[in-house]
Amino acid sequence: MLIFIRQLKTQGIHLVGWCLLPFSLFLFTLHFLFFHLASLRRAEVIILPERLNFAGTTWVPDFARHRFPHKRLLFMSFCEPWHNHSLPLIWKDIPDVDCLVMRRMAIDFSFRGKRVVLPQRRFHDPLAQKILMFLAKLGGRAPVFLNHNSIQDGVEISEKYKQRFEESLRQEKNKDLAYRKSLNMNNGMYFYLQRTVPLLSPSLPDRYLTEITQALDDVCSRRPRKGTCGFFLKKGEDSSHKDGSNLEEYLPAFRLLTERGYQILITGDCPLSVKLSEEFEGMIVDARTQTLGISVDLFRLYAALHTDIFIGDSGGGVNLASLRKDRPILVLNAPVFNIGLNNLRIYYKHAYNQDGRHISFADMTGKYARLRDIPKEFVIECNTADEILEAVRCHLDEAENPGGGEIDKSLEDLWPFYSLFKMGECHVSPAYARNYHHRTALDPVSRSAQNTAPGS
Repeated sequence: MLIFIRQLKTQGIHLVGWCLLPFSLFLFTLHFLFFHLASLRRAEVIILPERLNFAGTTWVPDFARHRFPHKRLLFMSFCEPWHNHSLPLIWKDIPDVDCLVMRRMAIDFSFRGKRVVLPQRRFHDPLAQKILMFLAKLGGRAPVFLNHNSIQDGVEISEKYKQRFEESLRQEKNKDLAYRKSLNMNNGMYFYLQRTVPLLSPSLPDRYLTEITQALDDVCSRRPRKGTCGFFLKKGEDSSHKDGSNLEEYLPAFRLLTERGYQILITGDCPLSVKLSEEFEGMIVDARTQTLGISVDLFRLYAALHTDIFIGDSGGGVNLASLRKDRPILVLNAPVFNIGLNNLRIYYKHAYNQDGRHISFADMTGKYARLRDIPKEFVIECNTADEILEAVRCHLDEAENPGGGEIDKSLEDLWPFYSLFKMGECHVSPAYARNYHHRTALDPVSRSAQNTAPGS
């Protein structure tokens, strides 16, 4: 009986969705015609709206404008609860880019912890895309239509990589691996275009910068400050190997940053407590828990794009920060090995196999880099307080003395040229390299003894 009731409820929801669909699409079209038709008609490259995660709303329009420089770009997305709703502001002062975040004319609510959208997105969104394509073609400009999957399709491989890449594909016997290589190269071309196509980095308009800078001055009782540091913390509701460390593990690094004169702007999934803010005398700031007089969304954009240095757990906050091209980013708790963006300094999580042996960097850059997720039977360790402290110390030294950092070529050169790591001209954090060599020198027995020793 219970199964029958559930099935009946599901069918009822589907029926309501189908009944609402024509009305929803009609209202969507009417609203678009009144408010956004001009943007659609002048666009030469159009990114059609669909369900995107937050990271997608950052890299998708940036990839498109670097692939089609000096063409009028229109990026459209549907408004989702997990998006930054102030994101269009960073494109306001960028010529040739229009950014529209649109509401679905739908019933959108939470029921028993689950989000319900009626009509369902899988029916509504493709039809809304067809309506927009029809309206765009009426202008007679024959625009290029893209979505987040097709952005990298057909991208021209630079001569810098083309010959080596074609030879690598000819030697690859496994079709699945050949496809993954092509996908990597196409994605990596975004990083290459970012470096070689000179375009303005997106930023908040001046009036917001003045307002936020004043708010940060007002909350900080220490003078003078050397600079600002954006810090992105990732922690989901459920324990996951993609999460960052517990908040306490970052505190020694926070103290180092503030001692060196950096005001820290916290974003991500771990709100700062009022007590901690008071302890640091305003040198650590979080718009969610402090009264700054500015919106949380604006604060997050400022922390990502307008701070002197940026540090963060691997996630959407790092993607946003990477839109600014003139500043290295330290990534902590990198959960999968084959990650990359431009100019990253990476501190990976430590992964151990069933025998307690640390995964070799050769395997990290080889067979395990081809996997979306680390095998479940592996033991994955988040970065410890000491590791985070040393990683941040190395990053600060490099930021204050560019070019002075160590590069472990014995590790970095294990990455193939078509990897996201190499395409993004990333580096392994010197702190990670030292720790990796130390840990791999230990056999499982000595490592176990070290972990159980007093004070460890």
